[in-house]
Formats: sequence, structure tokens, C-alpha cells
Amino acid sequence: MSREPGGDGPKSPLHHRFESCSAVVSLERDEPLGAEGMKDLARNLMGAVTEKVMEAGALDVGHVKAVLESGGCFLYANTVGDPQDVTVRSNEGASSREIKLTLNIVALGLEAEKIRNAADEALEMVAAERRLMIMKPGKEI
Repeated sequence: MSREPGGDGPKSPLHHRFESCSAVVSLERDEPLGAEGMKDLARNLMGAVTEKVMEAGALDVGHVKAVLESGGCFLYANTVGDPQDVTVRSNEGASSREIKLTLNIVALGLEAEKIRNAADEALEMVAAERRLMIMKPGKEI
């Protein structure tokens, strides 16, 4: 699939760029989630972010990664674009009411701002389902 620069015609997905978005937010809840609740939160967030980024027009999701820290609980979650294929690792420590979330998304063919908006929408949706308040939304790193 070739075309001259600036010419009309089909454009190969290889001409699209990978863009990324990172954020750090604090989440708070009336009571701790516990280790299994933290794992469920991470899995749901990975799936929701992937779906929202694809709905926003990405050609592919390179990865979605999250680190959640809460009390003595440290959790790492990762997916390479398939909401059913999420890796979650945790130290099984006790969680607190506050969760620090570090999120990183890489997507193909979608501007960084649109990735960011899709991630924000996914986070708001998952936070509402889990009765979590977003204390510092959208702080970019």
C-alpha cells in the first residue's frame, strides 16, 4: 500500500503514530477495598480504558498499565489491548481507604489528548461503580 506524501489514496496503518498518555490520581473510598477488590478494580479499569480508547478511534492499543498503591497493598496490572487478557500481580498486603493510581496508555492512530479523554471517561465510570472518589483528577506526569 504505497502513496506519495501528500497524495490521495489509502494510507497504511504504518503511517500512523503511537501516542501515549500518563496520569497519577488519588482515589478515596469510605472503606478499604481489600486485596480481591483491588484486583477487580484493576481488571475493570484495564478493560474499560481499552474499550474507551478503541471507541475513541484508536487503530490498536499498544498497552495499558496501572500501578495501584494502598496501605500495604501494591498492585501492578497490564494488558496489551485485549480486555480479556489482563495480568494482575499483587503483594496481597492490606489496603487503606486511599489508593494512588499511576496509569499509562499507549495507542496507535489516536492523538494523546483523545487517549487522555477516553482514559478519564473510563476512570470516572469504574470509580463510580466502585464508589471511589477521584481526589486529584487528571494530573499529568
